[in-house]
Amino acid sequence: MPQLTRLAIDRGINESGSLPLWTLLILGAAAVAGTFAAWRRYIAFRESRVTESTLRERLFAHIQGLHVGFHDRAQTGQLMSRSSSDLQQVQGFVVNIPIFASQVTMVLFVVVILFISDPLLAAVALFPLPFINVSARRFSQKIHPAVMAVQQEQAQLANVVEESVSGIRVIKGFGAEAVQQGKLDREAADIRTESMKAARIRSRFLPAIDLLPNLGLVAVLGIGGHRVLDGSMTLGGLVAFNTYLTMLIWPMRNIGMTVAMGQRAAAALMRVNEILSEEPAIADPPRPSRLPAAGLASPVGAVRFSGVRFGYELGHTDVRVLDGMDWEIAPGESVAVVGATGSGKSTIARLLLRFYDPQHGSAALQRHGVGQHRVREAGGGPRHRGARRTARGSARVHHAAARRVRHDAGGARVLSLGGTAPARGHRPGNRGRPARAGAGRRHLGCRPDEGARDP
Repeated sequence: MPQLTRLAIDRGINESGSLPLWTLLILGAAAVAGTFAAWRRYIAFRESRVTESTLRERLFAHIQGLHVGFHDRAQTGQLMSRSSSDLQQVQGFVVNIPIFASQVTMVLFVVVILFISDPLLAAVALFPLPFINVSARRFSQKIHPAVMAVQQEQAQLANVVEESVSGIRVIKGFGAEAVQQGKLDREAADIRTESMKAARIRSRFLPAIDLLPNLGLVAVLGIGGHRVLDGSMTLGGLVAFNTYLTMLIWPMRNIGMTVAMGQRAAAALMRVNEILSEEPAIADPPRPSRLPAAGLASPVGAVRFSGVRFGYELGHTDVRVLDGMDWEIAPGESVAVVGATGSGKSTIARLLLRFYDPQHGSAALQRHGVGQHRVREAGGGPRHRGARRTARGSARVHHAAARRVRHDAGGARVLSLGGTAPARGHRPGNRGRPARAGAGRRHLGCRPDEGARDP
C-alpha cells in the first residue's frame, strides 16, 4: 500500500491521466487488506469465546467435583467472580493475541523496509522505542498488583450480594437490612479506592506511551520535509515513509493497552488456577464396591458406625463433633437422632453420603465401609441405592415439576407424584409443596407407583 501511494504521487505529478489507474490499484489493495483483517478478527473472537467456554466448563466441573470441606470454607461470591468476570478478563486478552501477533510481524517487516528505504530517517523515527520499552515494563510492574486488588474486591462485593439474596428471609426476619447495606457500601467503597489507584497508575504511564511514537513522526516530517525541498527525496517517498511510520504508531501505542489487558488476564488466571489446583480430599477408591441397583424392594442393608471420630476445622483448631461413636441400624429399622444444635446430627448423614470421611474409625453401609464406594454412588444417584438425604433448606433448582420427579415415571404417574398442581411449566415456590413432596419421594428412592398410593 505505501509503495502504491509513492508511485501514484510521483507518477501523478509527472504523468497526466494515470491517477484513476493508481486509485483503483490502491482501492484493490485496501480491499484485500480489509478482507484479511476481518478474517483475522473473526478467528480471534471465535477462539477467545471457545477458550472462555472451555475454561468455564472445566472450572464448573472441577468445583462440582471438589469435596464439601472445600465449599465449607469457600465463599460463593468468590467462586461466582472467578467463573464470570475473571474468565471475561481472560477472554478479552485472548482475543488480542492473534491481533497483537500480526502487529508484531508487521512491525518487524516495516522496520526492515524503513532501514532499507532511508537509514537516517528510520533511526530518527525509531529513536523513542527504548523509552517506550522502559515505560511499558514499569507500567506492567505497577499495574499488576493494582488490577489484582480490584478483582479481589469485586469478588468480595459479589459475595456480599450472594449472601444477602440467599439469606433475605433471615435478614428481613432480624431487620438487618441496614447491616447488609453497610457491608455493601464498604465493599463498593473499597472497589472505588482500588480502581482509583489503578486509574492513577494508568494516568501516569499511558499518556507517555501514547506520546513517544508521535515524537518520531514529528521528527520525520521535519527532516523529510527539508529533504524534499532540497530535492534529495521525492514527495511520494516521504509520504510512503510516513505511511510506514503510521503503521508503526498504533502497535507502539497499543503496547500500554496490551500490557494492561495482559496483567488483568494474568491476575484472573491466577485466581482461577487457585480453584483448579485444589485437589478433592474425598476420592474414589482404587477398587470400589458395587451398590445394588435402584428400584429393589428389599431393604438396603445395615448402617454401622465403629469408633467414629470426626471434627470440623475452625481456623487453626479442630472442633470435635463425634468422639468414638459406635452404633448400628438394622435393615428396615427407623431411627430418629435427637440432640442439641452442633451435636453432630447432620454430620452422621454427611459421613454416610461421603461428604466427609471419618478422621478415625469407620462408617459402613451395605456391609462395606462408606469409603469403599464411589463418591457419586455413596449418595444413591439415579441408578444405585445408597444413603440419601432430604434437606429442610430452601435451596432448589428452578425446574418444572415434571423434571423433579422420577425420570422413569410415566405422564400419569408424574401428575400423581406432583399432586393436583400442573406439572408442565410449574416452578417451585411457596405453593410448590406437591412438587417438593415428589422430590422428597425421589430422594427416598421410592418406586414411581409408591407415590400414587393412598396412605
